[in-house]
Amino acid sequence: MVLMVIVNMFQDEFFINAAQAQMEVAWIGFPFVFAFVYGLFSESIPIYGSRRKSYLLIMSLLEVLACLVVVLVPINSMNYSIQITSAALSACSFAMCWLDTIVDGLVVIEQRKDPQHGSQDIQVFSYICLTLGGIIPNLVAIAFSLKVSLQMCYTVPMVIGALIFVASLFLS
Repeated sequence: MVLMVIVNMFQDEFFINAAQAQMEVAWIGFPFVFAFVYGLFSESIPIYGSRRKSYLLIMSLLEVLACLVVVLVPINSMNYSIQITSAALSACSFAMCWLDTIVDGLVVIEQRKDPQHGSQDIQVFSYICLTLGGIIPNLVAIAFSLKVSLQMCYTVPMVIGALIFVASLFLS
């Protein structure tokens, strides 16, 4: 559903054809191809002595800034606004994919702290979060796309990125 918002934004507001909109969506989703590398990179190269916290701060800030660019770039059929929006959405995808990889690693670490029930509890919690994380953003995206401009849908991941930034400040 979120991809439909992206395609609709490119088609309805940038007035590009379906084939070009799908090409833009492919470029936006391209950072997910290398998801396994992000975890290896963050575990191998610490920034300021931290293997996760620094990357969480950097990537959540990148997500906020990329979504802010999407929200603030004026929409018109000019080629530069399409390119800026596509680049910002690609940066947002890159940041979200990296954050997902780091959070998965943190979940595994927390799971090991409780050898008796850790894996079961974390698995149940993970499935609940995946379900809610799949349903809620889609409902919000539908509501935003029907009531306000499609650009404003990206205030939601911007707020989530800001929340991750604040939460990662409290990590040890």
